[in-house]
Amino acid sequence: MTEQNPFPLRGYVNQNADNAALANEAKEVEERMMRFFDKISSVAVQREDRGLESAKGKIDMRALALARTNGQQALMWAVRAIFNPVRISLPEDVNEDVGDEKPVTSTPQSS
Repeated sequence: MTEQNPFPLRGYVNQNADNAALANEAKEVEERMMRFFDKISSVAVQREDRGLESAKGKIDMRALALARTNGQQALMWAVRAIFNPVRISLPEDVNEDVGDEKPVTSTPQSS
């Protein structure tokens, strides 16, 4: 496994070639899915243009929009699982006396 060049985004760590290949495969799956949704949308438009939309043959565009959104979200989460980003430190997290970063907590601190 070779390591890929560093990510230019904060919170992301260098990835090995296997992870990069998995993420690229996810992007290909996403594109195929989007093209399938585009095909369904085109069929709906063609049916409407030809006046062929009956209650039985009508494509539910709201459901299609949800499928598109949820499909994109599913692939986004898959890529996030592969890359496993971490929380970042902000300028206000730096201890000026020592120069060390403070630990980042997941819950807000009470005052």
